[in-house]
Amino acid sequence: MTLEELVDALPINKAKSLGVSRLMQILMNSAFFIKATISNNDPENMGYWFTSASRLLLKDEPLSVTPFLLALLDPALTEPWHHLSEWFENENPTPFATKHGKTFWEYAGQEPRLNNFFDEAMASDAKLVASVLISDCKHLFEGLNSIVDVGGGTGTAASEVGSSYNETLIVLESDIQYAMLLGGFGIVQGHGGGGWDRTPRHDGGGLFGDGGEWIKMKLDEGDE
Repeated sequence: MTLEELVDALPINKAKSLGVSRLMQILMNSAFFIKATISNNDPENMGYWFTSASRLLLKDEPLSVTPFLLALLDPALTEPWHHLSEWFENENPTPFATKHGKTFWEYAGQEPRLNNFFDEAMASDAKLVASVLISDCKHLFEGLNSIVDVGGGTGTAASEVGSSYNETLIVLESDIQYAMLLGGFGIVQGHGGGGWDRTPRHDGGGLFGDGGEWIKMKLDEGDE
């Protein structure tokens, strides 16, 4: 798409189209778009094209992480950053608690909108991570007859991994409503729990770290 086509497609004041050019330059420098030849018959006719990073933000892409991005940009999560100075001076555990007067989990439990978009965000992220686990990290599952997905949310990662490793029992440890929802899916069994409660006996476990990485835990028999 050329710059002219992009400006025409956007619902903006056309007098401010110069700002679109500058914005696209920033996005290209951030590797979200590249300049590409639009027509083989006219090498000088240049436009913008997607990169691997920007494709992950397309709603129709199978591994889209758009819900994750929208969650990060939601005012409920961005406004606490404006309270950092106040947070350093008080006893609250996080800037989120300083802004909202409660922890994230307490707030989510009382605000269905936040709870829903958080579930959608984590599900989109889990699907992307699970695709990498399945394609590039098969060795993680060698020798395991059962795995517990600790704090597995809506069960996206458990379902994705379970569908690719039929010989491995995937146990989802999550809120009881999600555990019950997935409880009859054969290779994926539901188990209610808060993520740090006692988990069912298993060969290995997995959970997401603070940075979004998937952590595998190999447990010896008798461990919990």
